[in-house]
Amino acid sequence: MGHRTDPHRIEQPARQRDLRRQMAEREDAVDMIRLIRSIQKGQNQTDCFCSGIADCNKLHCPWRKYCLD
Repeated sequence: MGHRTDPHRIEQPARQRDLRRQMAEREDAVDMIRLIRSIQKGQNQTDCFCSGIADCNKLHCPWRKYCLD
């Protein structure tokens, strides 16, 4: 049984890696990716912020411009 990858996902998006690196530099920092995903879940939205979906079709998502930068 081989590991199947989703062709619409990028393994480790540079944006996510950069955000995590910035947060790791500050011990008191909030994990922004987890925070935004939590907000998305609370709003009954897909919790997909910075998850590497290359062809995002959520045009009205308030986080889209930050996620895809």
